[in-house]
Amino acid sequence: MPDKRVKQSDIAKKLNLSLQTVSMALRRHKRISEATRLRVERTAKELGYQADPTMAALANYRTKQARQQSQWDRAALIHDWESKEDWLRYTHYQRLRTALMHETRQRGIELQEFWIGSHSKHRTATLRKLRNLGIKSLLLAPPSEGPNPTPIQIPKTDFNVVTFGPDSIYPDRHVIQFDYHENLRLTWRSLWEKGCRRIGLSYTKNLGWRTNYAWLAAYLVEKQLAGIEPNDLPTLTHEDPSDSQSVIAWAQSQKLDAVISPLSNILIALKQAIPNIQIASMHRNDTEPGVDPNPEHAAFAALEILQFEMEHALLQKSSYNLRIHVPGQWMDASTSAIK
Repeated sequence: MPDKRVKQSDIAKKLNLSLQTVSMALRRHKRISEATRLRVERTAKELGYQADPTMAALANYRTKQARQQSQWDRAALIHDWESKEDWLRYTHYQRLRTALMHETRQRGIELQEFWIGSHSKHRTATLRKLRNLGIKSLLLAPPSEGPNPTPIQIPKTDFNVVTFGPDSIYPDRHVIQFDYHENLRLTWRSLWEKGCRRIGLSYTKNLGWRTNYAWLAAYLVEKQLAGIEPNDLPTLTHEDPSDSQSVIAWAQSQKLDAVISPLSNILIALKQAIPNIQIASMHRNDTEPGVDPNPEHAAFAALEILQFEMEHALLQKSSYNLRIHVPGQWMDASTSAIK
């Protein structure tokens, strides 16, 4: 009596995997991780599995056709800053973009970037192109700088959308953004533990708006908890992000022993002018202590939500929108940023 032919279901049972996962692994499908594929291939060899040529050809044909017809294996990253590369002037946005590219590759999703012109000038033409390409899943980068940032308007019936905030301009979308409130509180506590007692907060008016004034709210909470009078240690907001002289004069007049700011150039100038002052960045890079906002976590969370909607083809079917605020981590200047 001939030996029983080993089937893919036998491999699936032995590895406690689904039949679909085993089938995709044996066809080296891009959505199956390398580790899983190697486990499946090793077990198939151990069990003596041999593919049925007819069935294999049929499966490969179906896979090829599905890939050609699928609307859910591609996504677009869209931004409307002043130029194509303008939003990448900031280190944490560079890391966010890199992490998005990495996450999409890991998930078998092709991510294409589209600049829709300053303040969405080319929005209509870009949306037409996306429709022609069959791309229905979008990631909207943080809004461009300026006094009146506006949301990128995307038809809900045509696209799945995950944004990077802020909450205030995308109330009806999924939003992933840095946890500005808790990051400021973390920064205050870290400086307090270092012995700082006169801690100032300075930021531009545009950044105040972009964070929903979360930095200011957290700063006022920490002042109250520390027993500091409301009128003491006033914050400094300014229009020009390069205006280091007004920040230096403010720090000296308030007799500050520490300053929190999201602007590295301001902090560097401040440290040069007042060597004994402690500085802390809200968007830390490798040159100063402060909070690493964790853009890699933000990218992961955004792709988790987007892929869920891609796989379920959810276009305006859910009345609930998710809000995820990604926590940062305090890092001293001598500590390398998390990658």
